[in-house]
Amino acid sequence: TAPATAPATAPATAAASAVPAAAVAPPPRKPSEMVPKQVDTRAGSGVAWGDAYGALYYRTCREAPRTKVAGFDMDGTLYRWTCRNWPSALTDYALWSERVLTKLRECHESGYKVVIFGNRGQIKKAFGGKNAEKTRWLVNWLAQEAGVPIHAMFATKKDDGQFSKPSIGMWTAMEKHANGGVAVDPAASFFVGDMAGREGDVGRSDLEFALGVGQARGVTMRFETPEQCFGPAAGSHNASGGGGGGGGGVSGGA
Repeated sequence: TAPATAPATAPATAAASAVPAAAVAPPPRKPSEMVPKQVDTRAGSGVAWGDAYGALYYRTCREAPRTKVAGFDMDGTLYRWTCRNWPSALTDYALWSERVLTKLRECHESGYKVVIFGNRGQIKKAFGGKNAEKTRWLVNWLAQEAGVPIHAMFATKKDDGQFSKPSIGMWTAMEKHANGGVAVDPAASFFVGDMAGREGDVGRSDLEFALGVGQARGVTMRFETPEQCFGPAAGSHNASGGGGGGGGGVSGGA
């Protein structure tokens, strides 16, 4: 009797079983899942909201200092406005696109500290008021969905010449309040914002903020528009105050 031999297909089957299954991408979010929800700060989460100088409202997380920052404007950049006029409720906002969450995760995994720098002049000194509350919900929900620490600095006095963009006071405040006093290298960092001086933009305060931070340290900080960073908006966007010029990018060295 001839000795038994393994089936010819056995080695191929064994080899195939050793290959891990490809990761299955999650299904695209429904439009309703792009809209932020009320998320309060949980005790013991390591997240804290505070205010300083009567002109700054900020969010910090339990995270070691980092020497490079991925900075983002909020309105017209991380979020688009879906209302006709000025947004007054969370339902007036939606993520710029689903790419926002992926990008935030990629930045954090690559060693960047993720920080939002925004002008929120409606808050003024009412840090316990409705505008401050809405701001907390917007950032808390974003951090929850991205699953990474997100720090935030908001100038609460319009055109104060110190913190309100294009002034660069929020950058140094970030180093003090959110990075343990450790300096961040603008040359290794970048900033994304919609106010870039393009046709249709309300101004260029985001571009000037990036330029100013770099110039203050004698370097150049990279600047990108939302379209460059995330691609096109996933839906309608009211650009009347939340930004939104054309899709063309603007170099940080402009």
